[in-house]
Amino acid sequence: VAFLNFYIDKYKVLISSKDTMIRHFVLVEPFRVIFDFKANKNFLTYKKNINSFIKKVVIGNHNGFYRVVLYTDGVYKPIIKKVTEGYLVDFK
Repeated sequence: VAFLNFYIDKYKVLISSKDTMIRHFVLVEPFRVIFDFKANKNFLTYKKNINSFIKKVVIGNHNGFYRVVLYTDGVYKPIIKKVTEGYLVDFK
């Protein structure tokens, strides 16, 4: 999507966005990390399979926010840090 970019390096993911993250949480079976960003955007759900420890990215539109879901190849403890470009997620 035009307003969001992902950069994956080893076990770190940079979510490049100017929007504010309002919450994040983890769900299991399958293991995935969910990020909600505050914004009123109108777009169709985007899905992309990736050949990395991140197996799939899904971005969906909701009322007043959009959701980014990162499906992984195992169980991780994501550590999230706000950076200039957006958010850096270190999967430990």
